[in-house]
Amino acid sequence: MKNINKIYSILENGTTYPPVSIEYIENIEKQLNIIFPKEFKIFYTQISNGFCLDDYTLYNIDEIVYKAKEKYLNKKFQLTNTLFWGDENLPPIEVEYGNIEVSDMGDGMTWCLIVNSNLSYGTMWFFTEWGIQKCKNDFDFLEWFELWSQRKDNELFD
Repeated sequence: MKNINKIYSILENGTTYPPVSIEYIENIEKQLNIIFPKEFKIFYTQISNGFCLDDYTLYNIDEIVYKAKEKYLNKKFQLTNTLFWGDENLPPIEVEYGNIEVSDMGDGMTWCLIVNSNLSYGTMWFFTEWGIQKCKNDFDFLEWFELWSQRKDNELFD
């Protein structure tokens, strides 16, 4: 298990919200026909229902559900590696498949959690106007949150 105490100490610097119940999460999973990764469930049911520190905002679960309705969660996320637009060998790719947006960084940049994929399930990806970048080491939600919330962006990518 990740160092939950480290995450709690990070949260002291921002705004947190009371966690939601596991039943609430399970109802959302049924509604969206997905299974959230274990680390995501731990955060939202045991730690906080969202987070805000200056311009860094992690959506609460209701915002995530609202945004998820714009995605095609029943279709699998197709990538396993970073992809930059303009690559001549770029296969046809649908970026709205199998992921949920958890944070909007502005200027067309969002952080998404992969919730439907054979190879990238549970990993965090950065969607931008220039491409889609995978976190190094296939970071899960809690690993990503620890670095992201401390603004250690340089440690999130190779």
